[in-house]
Amino acid sequence: MFGLLRNIAWTNEGAIDIEELPARRLKARMAGRALSVDCVDKFPKMTDYVVPTGIRIGDTARVRLGATWAKAPP
Repeated sequence: MFGLLRNIAWTNEGAIDIEELPARRLKARMAGRALSVDCVDKFPKMTDYVVPTGIRIGDTARVRLGATWAKAPP
């Protein structure tokens, strides 16, 4: 199933299909806005949508939405 998902440009203006990116970038530039691409992946950074409590994340760019956190055994 994972292989069927497309890569998406995750930007400061939301998710943009890779094929639409050049036109959206030009449109933003013409409107005086900068379109910033944070990453190109199948899933966005998790911390853009949820920040789990009790968890330290050193590099948020490496944690994708849908990541599973498991509590270590005592």
